[in-house]
Amino acid sequence: MPNENQPLVYFFAKSNFGDNQPDFIKIGHTITDLSKRQTTLQTGNEAKIWEIGVIPFDSVNEASREENEFTLNLEHFALKENGLLLQPEY
Repeated sequence: MPNENQPLVYFFAKSNFGDNQPDFIKIGHTITDLSKRQTTLQTGNEAKIWEIGVIPFDSVNEASREENEFTLNLEHFALKENGLLLQPEY
């Protein structure tokens, strides 16, 4: 479990169909309390958002680089909203 205010990359999921099968994943990095970040993302979103993973880092720069690496490697899944669809649109 990361320390409070530790730089990290987070992975949140949501389902627009009301089940436990995610169809959207948000990847980001933060140094704020993860529950605060989740609350911010949940605001105005009718679908429940839940944490599916977190990777702690020693520095904000390292977390930012890794987030960029994740999103670059998964860019064919990307949406304009800085999230990922689980089924790519070709």
